[in-house]
Amino acid sequence: MLRTDAARQLDPFMRPEMVYAEDFDLYHRIAAFGGVARLDDELLTYRRHSGGASQTQAQAMRQAAIRVLTGVYVEAFGDAAAETADLIVTHVMGQQPVPDRSTLERVGSALVALQDRFLAQHRPDRESRSLIRWETARRWARIGRAGLRTGTLRLGDAAAVRPPHLGLGYAGIEELILSRIVGSVRAAQRRVRKDAAA
Repeated sequence: MLRTDAARQLDPFMRPEMVYAEDFDLYHRIAAFGGVARLDDELLTYRRHSGGASQTQAQAMRQAAIRVLTGVYVEAFGDAAAETADLIVTHVMGQQPVPDRSTLERVGSALVALQDRFLAQHRPDRESRSLIRWETARRWARIGRAGLRTGTLRLGDAAAVRPPHLGLGYAGIEELILSRIVGSVRAAQRRVRKDAAA
């Protein structure tokens, strides 16, 4: 559902160059004309199948999402808007593991900057603010765990570059250690396969 007064202010309403990210683009553009509400109830079932656009056009969707966020992020990140959009789409939205400690640090800095900007602009009540900070920390933990599980990060990396309020992302140290053990095993398996192929 859209407010017609807000929708009429969009010119064009849908941008053809944002194919595969039309809704994502629409949400960001219409937000300039007022709040965007979210219904928590499931209103339909989305059927994923091998022939669907989300499966066959994943790279095009990713690139379109980066273009959308680059435009949104210019005010906050200036010349780094495209790089920041790529980090967010790849590691936060796409849930791809970070390749190294430096990338983890850049993702963390971007998350904190986006969160701080959102909180300053919208000034949510105390409970909502806590939930927002909790969700940011949860996402940070997921990104760190993915890097630990794939072996691209060491346990010290996640702790060394964590932004101040994110801590370990509400993940217990046991969970992080387990993720690192899994990552070590996977890295060893990759080395064995590589040596066997050589």
